[in-house]
This record gives sequence, C-alpha cells and structure tokens, in this order.
Amino acid sequence: MTLHFGIYPGGILGDDQGIVHPVRPDVPDRITEALDTLQGDAASLSVRAYHSFATTVTPLEPPTPADPATYLQRGRKLDLVLQFR
Repeated sequence: MTLHFGIYPGGILGDDQGIVHPVRPDVPDRITEALDTLQGDAASLSVRAYHSFATTVTPLEPPTPADPATYLQRGRKLDLVLQFR
C-alpha cells in the first residue's frame, strides 16, 4: 500500500448557517512558501481544494483556496473535493 501525503492550504470557516465572517483572503506567496517547506525534496505533494456545487443553483462560495492551480508547482497534484450542497 502506498501512502500519499498532502495538505489543504487555507480555508473558509463555516457552520450550518454558512460562512463565518470576517474571512481573511488567501496570501498565495505565504502558502507557496509553506508548501515548498512541507514538500522538501519530495517529487510531489497533494494540494487539497474544495469546490461546492449544486444541481439547481450556483453556490455562493468560491473554491477554497480561491485559485488552487496557483499551487500546482514542483510536481504538486490537485486533490479536488466536490461538495454537494
């Protein structure tokens, strides 16, 4: 069995009523720096992102982090979680 390690670099805090405000914006440079440190010399690292969807309405929440493709450098791979609302 192979283990794959990754990280979720950020987040919107929410509860059953929706997003808890205030929401701090992502700081891509700091996230990239942290990912570089965590990845070290490894060939890859999984970056988890969340995107909400619904069959009848457009979700109000943006994907989290806001632009996950930004972090797919140095062999990193996207681990996308689709959240049904």
